[in-house]
Amino acid sequence: MLESIRGDLEGLNHDLGLEYYLALSGQKPDAEMAPIYAKYPRVSQRESIDVVRAALVKAEADKPTDSVPRAWGEAPTAIHRRGLSDEVRRLRFLLEAVILTHLDERVKEQSDDLLNREASATVQAVGGRKFTFRSALAALGNESDRDRRGALAVAINTVFRDTNGLRGEMHGALHSGARSLRYPAYTDMIEDLCGYSVTALRDALAGFLKRTEDVYREHMKWLLKRDLGLAPGDARRDDLAYLLRAHSQTRYFPKEPLVERATGMVASMGIDPRAEGRIHFDTEERPQKSPRAFCSPCRVPEEVYLVIQPAGGHGDYAAFLHEYGHAMHFAWTRAGEPVEYRYLGDNSLTEGFAITMDHLLMNPEWLRRVVEHPQPKEFLREYATQELYILRRYAAKVTYECDLHAADGPDGMAGHYAELMSAAAGVPFPPEMYLYDVDRHFYVTRYLRAWMMEACLSSALTQRFGEDWFRNPKTGPFLQALWSTGQRDTADELVRRIGAEGLSPEPMLERVTRYLD
Repeated sequence: MLESIRGDLEGLNHDLGLEYYLALSGQKPDAEMAPIYAKYPRVSQRESIDVVRAALVKAEADKPTDSVPRAWGEAPTAIHRRGLSDEVRRLRFLLEAVILTHLDERVKEQSDDLLNREASATVQAVGGRKFTFRSALAALGNESDRDRRGALAVAINTVFRDTNGLRGEMHGALHSGARSLRYPAYTDMIEDLCGYSVTALRDALAGFLKRTEDVYREHMKWLLKRDLGLAPGDARRDDLAYLLRAHSQTRYFPKEPLVERATGMVASMGIDPRAEGRIHFDTEERPQKSPRAFCSPCRVPEEVYLVIQPAGGHGDYAAFLHEYGHAMHFAWTRAGEPVEYRYLGDNSLTEGFAITMDHLLMNPEWLRRVVEHPQPKEFLREYATQELYILRRYAAKVTYECDLHAADGPDGMAGHYAELMSAAAGVPFPPEMYLYDVDRHFYVTRYLRAWMMEACLSSALTQRFGEDWFRNPKTGPFLQALWSTGQRDTADELVRRIGAEGLSPEPMLERVTRYLD
């Protein structure tokens, strides 16, 4: 039965990935995920969980784990990740997949409803102009008139508020599903499955917030004053949305040569930028297309879609490079790897590869040679301030999500969300976002671990191949070797393999503050 589960899991991932791609790229009016889950019922059945769990217990009994030391941030159950057989590793990844798929199947109708409501929702701006909800999110960062921008933000918040009931239903269903699987709490389930401690990560990032408080406020004050003429106490979240677009820098990051510049860079690293035709770029403009770039690895490694709707500016470059990192990771995975390593595993790994690519915007040599920026030092100070804002926001998010999942329910958490996020960002955050700004299954922790991984990987690439590693023909084969095993490694294992001691906030802290002088 294990092989049948693996086969169905691969089919499910392909079909969901394709549906996700078509719906969010604006090529399909409605997302229809529910029928896909019905097509592969074995993957989400409780019986499959029991079968995989029994196989794992048997496999782990063949090799004791007491002698394997724990690494920083690892949950007590994480020692099964390292130093054990390939069979145990695959079964751990498989167990995580069938349990999370079992939970996702419980909310499949609500997921479809939510995607479709967001796709069809319209937002009316000042002057009577209408936006789709998704296009309004992008327009917020491009509206230079502060009054119009504020009114648009209020209208967007209405969509957040109108969909919170549905999100609350999904939250409750996921928690009841975890309890039905005999986990004492949702967070306990996630820690058991992912193999690291969410709460240890939260505590480490609380220290990061304290240590970066003064430098963040100093530089954000400078940026708000310079670009918007505002003091931090007068700024709103929609002001940050406009500020972070860095409109004064747009001329250095035109949208027309974006794909050509990125693919040319990868070619200079000694690898095929389209992975021998397996990577498909979707850059067409469509009204219902998500403004957020994404990568959909429908069939790994043969069919990988990279979707973006570029508007110009450094944000497009960062988004494209990020998704390009995902795309190359999946498209250069060996076809013979088992399904667990092609689709499952620690997503901190693929996010780490993606962030390594988008963080080229923090590389002065890349700015000089690829975008020919005449003043990289000025840009780097501004971009590092923006990056610190994002890191602080995500550090606050992990605290908020721990509190959210520890509460009896989401009711009453809106104010707590606004308080934590406002303190981290230095500007008021709308409480209406308290469920919108939550990724399923603590995915926020994958991003945070990926930022830690990126700091180690970028340092290793620089040490091996120079500051301009992005144009060294030896870099590509090195990265290909890391990509080739898919997600067999965890992010912790990857950084140890390239010579670092393990994941830690310290390299990330040094990385982001390097240009804040």
